[in-house]
Amino acid sequence: MKFKNSFLSSHDIDWFCKIGDVYVHGASFGGAIPHLTNDEKKMAELLLDIYKHPINQEVDIFINEQYLRELNVAKEGQDRINYLSSFMEFAKRGFYSYDRRITTEDSNLDLEQKTDYVLIACPKQKIIVENMFPEIPCYNNARGWIIRTQLPQEIFN
Repeated sequence: MKFKNSFLSSHDIDWFCKIGDVYVHGASFGGAIPHLTNDEKKMAELLLDIYKHPINQEVDIFINEQYLRELNVAKEGQDRINYLSSFMEFAKRGFYSYDRRITTEDSNLDLEQKTDYVLIACPKQKIIVENMFPEIPCYNNARGWIIRTQLPQEIFN
């Protein structure tokens, strides 16, 4: 069953997909989610499957320090730890982990317009995740997607 728009716009939904050969985690923060991930039951089951897989503590993680400075959580401390913890967990499981960028115009935007996601954390070296999550929604041809910046707009259509 699809999430209701009222639920999407008022909750932070963790969603997962594969774009090409890259596994992606997104935190919606009240924004739109890709159309193939808009399945409440499937995302809940997938989240449980992902949490069953251990975190690889040996993985070096890229953290988007520039964006953390924009959020004022770049300094070491509890705010930084609280913000980064789930993004780091997903990155250590092999996911490129994104958060929805909040803007000053957010309150004036419709749900469908809230699609600006920014990379927060990812493994510096690719982790083999292949075949661990066969039920993950897959986008094979996301045109023009640059893995280290933003998600392709077409996955929201």
